[in-house]
Amino acid sequence: MNGEHWVELLIAIVALLLMALAALAQSLIGMTSQHRLQDLAGREESSQRTLRTLLNPRRALSASMLVIQVLSAIVATALLTFVLSEATGTNATWAAILIVGLVYLVLGQALPRALAESGAERFLSGGLQVARAAMVLVWPLTWLVDRIADFFARMIPGEPVPLEFD
Repeated sequence: MNGEHWVELLIAIVALLLMALAALAQSLIGMTSQHRLQDLAGREESSQRTLRTLLNPRRALSASMLVIQVLSAIVATALLTFVLSEATGTNATWAAILIVGLVYLVLGQALPRALAESGAERFLSGGLQVARAAMVLVWPLTWLVDRIADFFARMIPGEPVPLEFD
């Protein structure tokens, strides 16, 4: 492997870690009790974006974490396919897909469940900080997704249903 391939491999690993962190942050929020989330929302300073706004499923947190997961998985799969194909001399698409899928299942699904069983709420504050930083990075994409969703919502017949935070 030459120097360029090592850089691509490093970028793929970083993309995998971003994918896993976004899945972890999203899972921590989803697995935390509503009572605890409401308690945190009540304690936030008014100058900051409230937790209630962040957790509204139509708002940025959920969309941001999903955008990060998808983009990271795409980048990691593409780069791993290239690096593995160059290293082996064969088409390594399926190997790259398998690696990305396993990383997602282990770090993005199994780890959050284990954390939830062992008291994930202690990680909630850190998860929110990571999520907030990530939201800033992907805000233009989530804004675009919101506009497209609004367009489709106007096109679909029926009465709008207000989203609630329970």
